[in-house]
Amino acid sequence: EADATGQGQFIDHGTLNVTGSSNVEQYVVSERWHFVSAPINDATIGVYEDMWLKEFNEPTNAWTYLSLPLTIPMPVTKGFSVWADDDATGTKTVTYTGNINTGVDFPVSSLTYTPAGGAGWNLVGNPYPAPLQWNSSWSKTNLSEWACVHNNGHDECYNAATQTGWPNAGDMANGIIPPTQGFWVRTTSASAALTIPESERMFSDQGFYKESMAEINESIRIKVEGNNDYDVLLVQFIPGATPGFDPSFDLEKRWGYDEAPQIYSIVGDEEYFSVNALPEASSGLIIPVGFTVGVEGKYTLSLAEFAKI
Repeated sequence: EADATGQGQFIDHGTLNVTGSSNVEQYVVSERWHFVSAPINDATIGVYEDMWLKEFNEPTNAWTYLSLPLTIPMPVTKGFSVWADDDATGTKTVTYTGNINTGVDFPVSSLTYTPAGGAGWNLVGNPYPAPLQWNSSWSKTNLSEWACVHNNGHDECYNAATQTGWPNAGDMANGIIPPTQGFWVRTTSASAALTIPESERMFSDQGFYKESMAEINESIRIKVEGNNDYDVLLVQFIPGATPGFDPSFDLEKRWGYDEAPQIYSIVGDEEYFSVNALPEASSGLIIPVGFTVGVEGKYTLSLAEFAKI
């Protein structure tokens, strides 16, 4: 079940035999976008009838709206974005009815990498009716260690190698991906692969950290606020990092809305990072930073974090 107070979680611990079908609910708040995914193996877009539903195409860096027929499949592990309108359904609890996904790992075979398109960002989804933890136990090939969800108009990201949240410390807490949740992953080259492991299903009140985290010597988090929005640049000094792009540590710029302030680290000629990992802090080190705004106004820069071991 699901309502305004939360969402039910289910984990099986062996062979599961169900006579008939199962229902998995999802609570969709109106007038905001939700990243969603199917927790059953035979879902169709009809579950979101009278709502706006769209899918992301990485090669073209564009969204495609889905409406008819209502029997269009929602493949397992694929993420979608949905909007409930006040003039249509309003806030609504939707129900998936069918065979729940359980008992197996799920390989994701549809990942693409298109430099001239979406630069590797693919929208995938949690296939289970239980939370997942994004961590170093997942099988990843040519894939960044960052995963991102969308929450209240902002991306929240988590790095499996460093256990760091972005834009704010603690965002996407402990790397938890809720049930029926779509999330971004980023391929770093062609032939990328990902397997979603059932072993990383867990109830969100359990202890989460299993893997040893990468050592972070120092970190600086700079926040810009203005026009009722904000953005954050995180610089980390990690042994083994390089001045260039590190798939395990760096997060390429996550661009916000046109009206939002944007702050980012500039690497080379045309590389922009929201999170930039460098090998060490040294005397005289200069880190080029870019700042742009879409609307004239007053903007405030602040040091949101300064940490040193």
